[in-house]
Amino acid sequence: MGLAVNRLFCTKISYNLQSTKYPLKENGMSELGDIEREANILASQVRRLHATKCADKGLEKRVRSFVANELLEKGELAVTAWTMGLISEEEGVLLNEIVSHCSTTFYLNGKILSAIAVPLALLWKSRQDRIYCLNRGERALLESLATKVQKIVGAQQVVIGPHIYLGSEIFGTSARDLRCRLNGLMSGSKLYGRPTPSPLRSRIDNQWEMRYFLGVEVLNDSSNPKLDDSEVQRTLLQWLSLGEDAVSPHDSSKSIGPHDRNAKCLGINYLNNAIKTGEKAIRILRLGLLVEYVSESAHMVEITYCRAEISNHMEVMISGDWFTLEYRWRIFCGESFDDFYREVCLASRKVNGSCEEVIISALDYSEYLNAKSSTKLAWIKGIK
Repeated sequence: MGLAVNRLFCTKISYNLQSTKYPLKENGMSELGDIEREANILASQVRRLHATKCADKGLEKRVRSFVANELLEKGELAVTAWTMGLISEEEGVLLNEIVSHCSTTFYLNGKILSAIAVPLALLWKSRQDRIYCLNRGERALLESLATKVQKIVGAQQVVIGPHIYLGSEIFGTSARDLRCRLNGLMSGSKLYGRPTPSPLRSRIDNQWEMRYFLGVEVLNDSSNPKLDDSEVQRTLLQWLSLGEDAVSPHDSSKSIGPHDRNAKCLGINYLNNAIKTGEKAIRILRLGLLVEYVSESAHMVEITYCRAEISNHMEVMISGDWFTLEYRWRIFCGESFDDFYREVCLASRKVNGSCEEVIISALDYSEYLNAKSSTKLAWIKGIK
């Protein structure tokens, strides 16, 4: 896309119009004038849509169609980005939600093609004489999972591809390339273009990694997407083991330890929610491993944190008797300070049994910097 839209960490999109050259048309007018005119029209429509709380479905469809056309046909959001400067913050949130929707949901010949994903937390441990590499999941098991989803949501078709991807790679894929990939999944054609699969190699150190299976749900255009509904999600819980089994070792070799490769299937959702689920889960799993590691040789563990003043993340220190680990925790849209505190408390339960005390302290930014600079312990930075 000509415009990066981060559907997890921000609610406002931006675009550098100064860096774009607009040639003169035959009548002597610049394309910039056309963009400004179209942005005024789009701004008026978004204001009305926001004022009526999206009650006018015809208007909503026109706005959605315009944004989708910019994404899929022009490959950049010039008019949409200009519109952001003409509307209020609340109206901007609505427009950004439409951009997010159009980036992962496509309307074609009476059908709705929605990108879906299966987040997998993977702990792939290397041995001194053995390295494991995960390239893809077992197709038959993923077909079984797709069939269960299709029946539960009443879709025309659900396909889950066997390749695994990083969340950042999927987010970096343009709407046009994503639509092409979904069409390829439906037809079973050979994979090409983006997103590019992200194989996983095992590591000596304990480190949880997140990967995603990418899929597509096909509905007729009169159906309401319901994969993310809470009741559907509860029903799907019993089938998530299929996602785990798709990457679990199936050989009986005695040289493979029972804990060498661990997989946690965290659900199956529409793409945006799936990646948000996965990225939130990997934070708590990694923080838990750090707490466990520090507590192995400590009588007391102190977890100190603050919210960074500029960037959208929390700074976290985990200190034991001999060293301190530093961790960076990204904050998602809509997350509160209390949400973070609850997850830190969950991670604190990972302390080793010999650890006698866990202290959790919240500091302001200046206090945190002072605490960080005054420590005489060895530092190991683990920033993600």
